[in-house]
Amino acid sequence: NLVYYSAGSLTISKSFIQSNLSGKKVVFSGGDITIVDDVKKGGSGSLSGVILIAQGKIIITGDNDPAKNNTFEIKGAIYAKGGFNFNRNISNKKFPVVYVEYDPSLIIDLSAIEGIGVSQYQWEELVPEVITPAP
Repeated sequence: NLVYYSAGSLTISKSFIQSNLSGKKVVFSGGDITIVDDVKKGGSGSLSGVILIAQGKIIITGDNDPAKNNTFEIKGAIYAKGGFNFNRNISNKKFPVVYVEYDPSLIIDLSAIEGIGVSQYQWEELVPEVITPAP
């Protein structure tokens, strides 16, 4: 199964990624998605090759410590119908609070998931038949 679905709000932490999101390509939430500060760039506690979709907001908590790079980085895509709330501080302007590396190959991969992929239609132009009224 390539999809993780939560009917309500969802909190994503490093341990949640390791135990629930292995091999997942899409994460749907019927509420908000909150990403806590232990989700960082690289390693087993990062989000790579995934699309996050929230009916509510995507909230990124934590703090951008000036001594280190605590940038939340995702390779994939994020969409939040309710908008975004970036709660990490920008105390070190060398590092962004959020970095999204868009991966269009994930959109192509979605076609393999029934109900998510792009529907295929065959269009055909029809010539109208002319009907002559009987005399």
